[in-house]
Amino acid sequence: PALRLSPRARDAVGLDRAARVANLRGRVHVDPRGVPDPGTPVVLLDDVVTTGATLDACARVLTAHGLDVTAALTLTAASRTFGGARVKPRNLSPTRVVGELKTGGRR
Repeated sequence: PALRLSPRARDAVGLDRAARVANLRGRVHVDPRGVPDPGTPVVLLDDVVTTGATLDACARVLTAHGLDVTAALTLTAASRTFGGARVKPRNLSPTRVVGELKTGGRR
């Protein structure tokens, strides 16, 4: 794995987006043993997307280290809203998730 999560991060169940962002701030780190060379395309993998805060934090850290986050894959969506828009979970395609990450929810 290219990333590691600080043990200071707490379980995010029940947290809103702002609390999730604060919980992850400074707690997602690149693991030098698993990080590919700069410029390498990277796909993020997460079990559940709720607010997008985890994917956003991971994408920001990897991008800051020169990696190109090209996709994000999740197994399911826990929320009916993403990036400020009300959507059906089946409409949260990896392309939409990455697009939201790159634009901060702006279209």
